Amino acid sequence: MVCTTDDPASELHYHQLLKQDEQTDGFKVLPAMRPDQALQISRTTYGAYLEQLSKVSGVVIHGFADLTAALRQRFEFFSQMGGSLSDHSLETFTFVPASEAQLDAIIQKGIANTPLTALEQNQYVTMLIEALMKLNDEFDWTMQFHLNSARNLNTPLFEKIGADTGFDSMGAQPDMVTQIQHLYTAMCAKQVVPKTILYSLNPNDWLALATTMQSFQGRSAQRLQLGAAWWFNDTAEGMTEQLRTFAQQSLLPNFVGMLTDSRSFLSYPRHEYFRRVLCNYLGHLATQGRVPDDLEQLGKIVQDISYNNAHDYFGFFQ
Repeated sequence: MVCTTDDPASELHYHQLLKQDEQTDGFKVLPAMRPDQALQISRTTYGAYLEQLSKVSGVVIHGFADLTAALRQRFEFFSQMGGSLSDHSLETFTFVPASEAQLDAIIQKGIANTPLTALEQNQYVTMLIEALMKLNDEFDWTMQFHLNSARNLNTPLFEKIGADTGFDSMGAQPDMVTQIQHLYTAMCAKQVVPKTILYSLNPNDWLALATTMQSFQGRSAQRLQLGAAWWFNDTAEGMTEQLRTFAQQSLLPNFVGMLTDSRSFLSYPRHEYFRRVLCNYLGHLATQGRVPDDLEQLGKIVQDISYNNAHDYFGFFQ
């Protein structure tokens, strides 16, 4: 099976066709929600996007409660299509709570393309992320955060050939994990902690993320995970460092393993590459006497990380 990343406003036309094929071939292609456009309130396309979301959801969006209701309808629809996963890009993040009245005013400014202050943008993103956490938790989805990236750095080439064309970099927000800590502390007080996988493009965040997630575990095995080495980090060295951090600060045998979020089928062999790196890491621990030199036990850990944990954690086959 594979998951695609899809905007909440998508009608998932091809997923509906593929769902019919699944009855005969058994192969699953499931949607995963990626609500980037709902978060990008400062873009000139925001108002038009809300109109699109209103149309597909049947909810006219004037304020924050309407936006949340529209997203709830999309969660229901994606769930009917087999979806149980969401993905959220936070290149930067600053936790700033806001009231619903403040959010309504901010949304109206966004619709009208009135310039927003940095404070208003942070308030909107914070509270929409909180709303999305509630929906992920309510529908028993897994929420992924991809943190601390810098995109479209070469402005002339971005304007010429667009986004996702090779001009991105690791981000360098020094207090990214502190802001995530504020978010999860607030949501834990509301008893809303969805299953979460935390990826950071900046490996300096990994230890802080791994120790942060341990404060919010519960309700299910390894509810919060340190995500696999991502993008510029999915090298042998990067994968090994992520495994080492997970093993030292949490329970590596619970890890859900490698993610391939590339648009290219040629990137899928990185799963095999990851399995070799994982075996190499565990083998070194065994030769050093740091874990039992037991092929059956270590082999079970490799099998679990490579398949069984993801099978059980995401619930795609329930």
